[in-house]
Amino acid sequence: DVLTGGPVASLSAGGNHTCVRLDTGALRCWGAGFAGALGYGNPDNVGDDEHPVRVGEVPVGVDVVAVAAGIGHTCVITAAGAVRCWGAGGSGQLGYGDTDSVGLATTPDVIGDAPITPVGVDGDVAALALGQSISCALFEAGEVSCWGAGFTGALGRGETRDIGDDELPSSLPPIELPEAAIAITAGASHVCALLASRQAYCWGDSTFGQLGNNSTTDSKVPVAVNTTGALSGKTVSAISAGRHHTCTVADGQAYCWGYNGGGELGNNSTTDSKVPVAVNTAGALAGKTVIEITAGYFHTCVAASGQAYCWGYNGSGQLGDNSITNSTVPVAVNTTGPLAGRTVTAIAAGYVHTCVVAEGRASCWGENTFGQLGNNSITNSTVPVAASTAGPLAGRTVGAITAGAYHTCAAADGRAFCWGANGFGQLGNNATANSYVPVAVDTTALLNGQTVTAITAGGYHSAVLAAAPPQPPTAVNGAPGNTQVTVAWTAPADDGGSPVIDYTVTTIPGGTTCTTSSTSCVVPGLTNGTAYTFTVIARNAIGTSAPSTPSGPVTPAKQKQTASVKVPKRIKYKGKTVLLKKAVRTNAGQKAKSKVTVKPKKKKYAKVTTTKKGKVSIKTFGEKKLKVTLKLTAPATSQYTAYSYTKKWTVKKKKRS
Repeated sequence: DVLTGGPVASLSAGGNHTCVRLDTGALRCWGAGFAGALGYGNPDNVGDDEHPVRVGEVPVGVDVVAVAAGIGHTCVITAAGAVRCWGAGGSGQLGYGDTDSVGLATTPDVIGDAPITPVGVDGDVAALALGQSISCALFEAGEVSCWGAGFTGALGRGETRDIGDDELPSSLPPIELPEAAIAITAGASHVCALLASRQAYCWGDSTFGQLGNNSTTDSKVPVAVNTTGALSGKTVSAISAGRHHTCTVADGQAYCWGYNGGGELGNNSTTDSKVPVAVNTAGALAGKTVIEITAGYFHTCVAASGQAYCWGYNGSGQLGDNSITNSTVPVAVNTTGPLAGRTVTAIAAGYVHTCVVAEGRASCWGENTFGQLGNNSITNSTVPVAASTAGPLAGRTVGAITAGAYHTCAAADGRAFCWGANGFGQLGNNATANSYVPVAVDTTALLNGQTVTAITAGGYHSAVLAAAPPQPPTAVNGAPGNTQVTVAWTAPADDGGSPVIDYTVTTIPGGTTCTTSSTSCVVPGLTNGTAYTFTVIARNAIGTSAPSTPSGPVTPAKQKQTASVKVPKRIKYKGKTVLLKKAVRTNAGQKAKSKVTVKPKKKKYAKVTTTKKGKVSIKTFGEKKLKVTLKLTAPATSQYTAYSYTKKWTVKKKKRS
């Protein structure tokens, strides 16, 4: 059954389930159905023994523009800027004023919008972040509101009571922040926001110092992440909350704080840190620029200046340095094998294994109990090994990689491939048997005709972002010119999940074309007097659309050059009269030349004056009846005919009654 709802526009991976929003605004979810997290009105798992497409769209009742998945609940932003949630609601995290789960006996379309907009906030919801039993919303103007489990102060309202369980989130004001937020992220029981000034604020659980404010005391209100130390003078570009720690990237370097029992903060210590610490750069990372960071369960890795570096727990060889010795500072991943001479462009850490993409090839190291290294083995490896290319990856170029708990997935040439543990169907190959080598993700249903552009893995599930060629442009029309037509159109409502790169206009008859990245184009070389129609195709990174519906007939010809002219109704018999206040410009953008003639032509009868700015005036002396003529002219252009305008006055003395 081919998916007809359109390509995938966005996705979100939760604890044990995944949801995707289609370009049509519809939603589909799969994975663990516990507590109704999938929203289908039952607790059944989806995707374990059937394609997700078989169960249809989640009955949300409205179009969806964004989706977020938590541990056991799901929330969406609707096209109207509202929020709907379903799944486990035991702490009020769904926001409906009770602790009922939604999605078991009821479905999201029945329950309706969650009343979560705070007092005094008028804008729509811009982003969502879900934690273990908490939900947070970022509004258009930068306000933030959270609801659900408040026992650690994770709701940021100065108290520890749950919100949304027996009162509505909409009955309270937004969280007090010193300025507008631009991003939010939620850990298990703590929340962080990045503000417009690039200052980070966090609140909630701080058992391990994960709030970064030099304290292990939970905070019920937002506190500023310390910037007097490692982050002093740095510009934070991203923030991510892990289970009990938080990390940022700032000015090409990595900084972390919170839990550090396995050395995952990378600062040459196993001591938790209550403030941001710089990941050690005295050794392997000296002079390197971090482009990507990924946190495993007890280890952390980065891609920096074309190589991979890891630190933390190493019991299964997940640091890739040919040892099983833990490291509290970054160590270089071994490059004597498949990484020799190759540039690392992407990196992903699972629970106890790590994988990279290097010049289109996937390599992995660490634990291999379920075949998650992809090298047709279940033997752990302390150095990178190449994922097998003897099967479906043969001849393909890997562009992205992601690691789950005990499985790995990659995107290559628009297709998805996975390997490792498959007990929950996380390899996506319509089976539940583990695979020690890459297998192709099934494309007979949901992904039929789609091109995978991004991929991610949760603990025991996987998700992809897929795209297709764009839909055709619409509303094609043309404006005639001299031997040319300016063609304009409306961009496709559906770009296929990948931005449109350019458009090509084709002329019928003749086949003349023009290509542009905008939504208009001039087609030259046409024959005046001949009627033409025009079609437009759109191209994205995936492919080209079908041709648009043709425009109506358009006949090129020279356009008439015109102008707006204001002149006085009469000229004084004696005195000064302004004929033109300023120069006249035509629709071709030309300044018309003015000429005034007076008959009889004698200086004692009248004087004409023209300024540099085109002001024309006449001074008459009352000596004789006059005939005055004003003529304006402009030459023809390539697109416009010549312009000519004439105005005549008779100037004579008024008769007295």
